[in-house]
Amino acid sequence: MTMDDKVAIWISETMTDGSMREWFALKGNVSKFRLDFDIDAQTDFFDEDHLVILRHELADNTLEAAVSDYFDHAFWSRISSRLKKKMPASKVNFLLAAPGFSYSGKVKDTGGLVFLGNFTCAEKEDVAKYFDGTF
Repeated sequence: MTMDDKVAIWISETMTDGSMREWFALKGNVSKFRLDFDIDAQTDFFDEDHLVILRHELADNTLEAAVSDYFDHAFWSRISSRLKKKMPASKVNFLLAAPGFSYSGKVKDTGGLVFLGNFTCAEKEDVAKYFDGTF
């Protein structure tokens, strides 16, 4: 990601392994997540293969620390600032980030999953340094 890349964020305080499987199980080549949030595969570029899914229970530390492993340090500050309007940050047990995607749908909350907003951010580390330029 570059410094100006968009990332759409969804959060939940009630996500379980079972409900996560339900959200991302395919039904006719489309996940329940895409259907419920009305993300159209034909018009919206939404790459399910590159989602960043963070769960409090799976993180070695806090959700904040897990977010900081993937994105710049100031990113969590922007998330928690917007969270104050939805729920306490300490109650969030699940965060879904869709890099390179800006959600513009009308559905903001369904089945315990809440769209928090579109943000700009940078990855913590430049992955391009791992390639030798022979592509």
